[in-house]
Order: sequence, then C-alpha cells, then structure tokens
Amino acid sequence: MSKEKETEKVEEEIKEVENPKEEPKGEIPEVNEQDVTLDNLQKEIDKLTRSLVNKTEEAERVHNKLSKLEQKEQEKELAEMSEIDKLQLQISEKDAALLKAQEELNQKTLNEQKLNIAAKVGLPEVLTYRLQGETPEEMEADAQAIMEGLPKRQVRLPVTNPGDNASRDTESVADALKRLGM
Repeated sequence: MSKEKETEKVEEEIKEVENPKEEPKGEIPEVNEQDVTLDNLQKEIDKLTRSLVNKTEEAERVHNKLSKLEQKEQEKELAEMSEIDKLQLQISEKDAALLKAQEELNQKTLNEQKLNIAAKVGLPEVLTYRLQGETPEEMEADAQAIMEGLPKRQVRLPVTNPGDNASRDTESVADALKRLGM
C-alpha cells in the first residue's frame, strides 16, 4: 500500500472518530412507567458503556497508526537529508543544549553573588533572592536599602525591681515565721 493511500485511510479514520455518525434525533418517545425498570436502565447503561469503550479503542488504534506514520515520515526525512543537513541539525541541537547550560550557570552565579552580598550586608537569608540589580554594586545598594527598611532591633534591658536592690535585714526562716505569727 502506498504511503498516500495509507495516509488517506488514517485521515478517514480520524474523521470518523472525530465526527461519529450521529443517530437520528427524533421525538422522545412516550415512556410507560412500567417499562422503566432497573433492569432496563442497567441494560441501556451497559449498551452505552460498550459503545463508549468501542469508540475509545477505535480512537486509540487511529492514534497509534498516526503516530507510526509520523515516525516513518520523520525517518524518511532524516534518510533523505544530506550529510551536511544532518550535521547542521546536530549542531543546532548542541547549540540549544549549550545555551540551556549557560543559562543555568548564569543563574547559579547570580544566586551565589546574592548570597555573598546578603552575608556581607547582614541581610536575613529569607530576603536574599529578592535582591535586584544588574551588577554586584547595584545588588549591594539594594541590600543596604532593604536593611534600612527593616525594623531595628531594640536592645532590651532586663526589667529590674527597685525593691530587689534595697538592703534588707537577713532573717532566718524561723524568724520570718514568728513575725508572721505562725
């Protein structure tokens, strides 16, 4: 079978799956309450389920055929390519991989710079990756601005009770109990 005929056949199958033959829509027939039984409803559900399964299997078959045809098409195109075309394709793939690796390296370098600047300025680690700027100097200025915007920690002096430092007569526990009448 030629490739064109095979392609046409697959396209027809795809159209059938995408646009199934619609059953004629007519008036809803009068339903007798005696005809509506659990068994009749179950039979209708089973019939619809089988129909759905069949359509799904048919769609899978068409999809598989289409995938195989696409793969054959790619293989054919690759076989028809000249050696120069093949090498150019390899170069473009390697260029894309190189660009991705360079982007990752640049991002890691930038993150390392941000960490160093944050540590130098004393910026909390949670704010490190929010630093802005194109150069280390700009990022350091941004870190300084963030530090200025953060609330300053107040040194807390221990609370003292003036009565604690007052000199007291040291009395024994027995004397204290006597004084309290115990």
